[in-house]
Order: sequence, then structure tokens, then C-alpha cells
Amino acid sequence: MPWLSVEPYNDEKGKALSRHFGVQGIPTLILVDENRKVISSNGRTLISNDTEGENFPWKPKPLSALDEMTVSTVNDEACLIYFTDGEEASIKKAQDIIKPVAEKFFKVAKEKDEDPPVFFFYTKGDETSDSLCEFAQIPDDDNLLVILDIPSQNVYISEEDVLTREGVEKFVMDFTNNKLEGKKLKG
Repeated sequence: MPWLSVEPYNDEKGKALSRHFGVQGIPTLILVDENRKVISSNGRTLISNDTEGENFPWKPKPLSALDEMTVSTVNDEACLIYFTDGEEASIKKAQDIIKPVAEKFFKVAKEKDEDPPVFFFYTKGDETSDSLCEFAQIPDDDNLLVILDIPSQNVYISEEDVLTREGVEKFVMDFTNNKLEGKKLKG
């Protein structure tokens, strides 16, 4: 390999690193920044889908499309997801409304050297979003705002009928302040 690697099960350092990062299988590529903060525990997928390195160093963006490259974040972090109908107008509306809110939360988190309270995604009405809805038992409604928190096994569905910046920000703040009643995921 052209980069430093560790044999995860053959020495004590490898075993300690595997425990620290929660490595479940090999090969695993965990990307860390210059401060040793995890950028992604799914480095293999990120690099495989960006062979030219255009998105290097693959840090999370404030708002991303939920797809095969980003879906692993949903397993590890609380995520705000706007399920669109896949139409270009719905996707553009989601981007225009959610991105400024996401940028605000990312900026505050960066200033505090923390992760944002949620990671922000929109769907394209594809198989990835359909599978996620089925897994989390989220209603198959288009244009639905959800916070999916797999680590705590909860899903929160916004009651707002219309997507607004204020509504998105309030939804995230209510989640952060434990003001939302979630539904337990069945597993």
C-alpha cells in the first residue's frame, strides 16, 4: 500500500486502534484530519467514488445529497434529511432553504471545535431514500423533513407542512434541546 497502514489484529497497537475507532471489518479506511479528528469512517467509499481527489480531503459539507457515498453518515450521526420527490424544483427548493441553516450550524460547530448537532441531507427520490424510509419506518411522503438518529435509535418527523428556513432551524434547535418526541426505531 502507498500509505501507512496497521494490521488491526496482529499487534497491540492495531487492536487498540480498532477498538478506538470501532472497526468492524477489514479493510477499513478511516480518514482523520491534521488534529486526528475523524473526517469519515467510510474512507474506502469516499475515495472509490472520487478517484481524481476532487473532493479531497472529503470533509462533510454543510448540505449533501443522500446517496451511496454519504449514506454511511446516517449510521454514525444524527441526520436531518429532507425527503424530496426527486423533482429538480423540489431539490432546488430544499437546497435554497436548508443550506443557509446548515452553514450556520456548521460555522458555530467549527468555532467550538465540535461536530454540528446534525448532519444535513436531502434526497433525490431514489432507491437510497426508499430503503432508508423502509428501514426507519418513515412515511412514504414526498417533501418530508426528518431527523434520523440511528445511534440513539430514534426518528423525529417535522409537523410543519411547508419547508422554511425558520422551521428547519427550529426543528434542529428543538432536537438539540431535547424538545422533540421521537419514535423508537424497531430493530
